[in-house]
Amino acid sequence: MLLFTGALGAVRDAVFSDAFPRPDSTDVGTWWDAGYSGLGSSSIVGQRVRATALADGTNETLTVSLPNNQYAQATLATFTGTILLYFVLHVRFAAPTANTGYGCVAARNDGAKTSYIARNDAGVENILVTENATT
Repeated sequence: MLLFTGALGAVRDAVFSDAFPRPDSTDVGTWWDAGYSGLGSSSIVGQRVRATALADGTNETLTVSLPNNQYAQATLATFTGTILLYFVLHVRFAAPTANTGYGCVAARNDGAKTSYIARNDAGVENILVTENATT
């Protein structure tokens, strides 16, 4: 996962990077914060991040201070299956327990959308834009 900052159209600087090159653990690391209302925590398994309890939604945010203009990039090693799946990268997200900020979402088996951008306000998701062309 990479997090970048900078003005739109300008050269952006990577301010944080984590490829999770750590042993298996139920703690993703000291830079990450769980504890959001109604959501579980993540674990590292085989140097990949996954939900600690596989049926749970999870949310982990960075504990480092970041400037306002942010965007994130991640590589999904596995995003397959026949069940409903969502992968979310949050930016400008509030510290736990407030579930407030922006989410860039990849969806699998949703039917209505394959990706969307949303704003969360205290856990209430407001979808700003969707698309359904990506396979």
